[in-house]
Amino acid sequence: NHFAKRYCNVTQKHIGQGRYIADYSGASNTAELHEKLSHVMVRRLKSAVLQELPPKQRTIIPVKIDGGEHAADCRQAMQEWKEASDLEDRSALMRAYQQTGIGKAASIAEYLTKVWLPGCEDQKILVFGHHKAVLDTIEQTLLKTCKHIQHIRIDGTVPAPLRMQAVRKFQTCRNVRVAIL
Repeated sequence: NHFAKRYCNVTQKHIGQGRYIADYSGASNTAELHEKLSHVMVRRLKSAVLQELPPKQRTIIPVKIDGGEHAADCRQAMQEWKEASDLEDRSALMRAYQQTGIGKAASIAEYLTKVWLPGCEDQKILVFGHHKAVLDTIEQTLLKTCKHIQHIRIDGTVPAPLRMQAVRKFQTCRNVRVAIL
């Protein structure tokens, strides 16, 4: 009630037969409210915003690990994982996971630049990667082959203020079509 009186410009609305109800549709003291809320982050639940979002599109694209050095590194990492003891198991698994990601990065980058981007002229694309080396490969390929397409990149090295700036740029600039995350 106190909030409504302070910030909603509450008025009494006549509904007939001598009855009134409070009308909370106005606004008052908005500068003060804005200042108070500038230090608060409001998060909405997925269920609350789901009807505002376009349908999710998931595509599974089988890719091959590049031949040569990457393939050999992947085979070696997988073999080490298979032979690892319980104590070494997690470390060997993470190395195998990283090597397979790096081995597939060039194929993913090629698919992004030759299939997705030309086929989605009016859409934005989010590309997620777990390892920095994978993100580096995707970004370098995008810079070399699609100079006319702008992108943002957010990884663990990007400070929070710059992250928000990049997110706003991706959301508001029509020319920024790719987010490498």
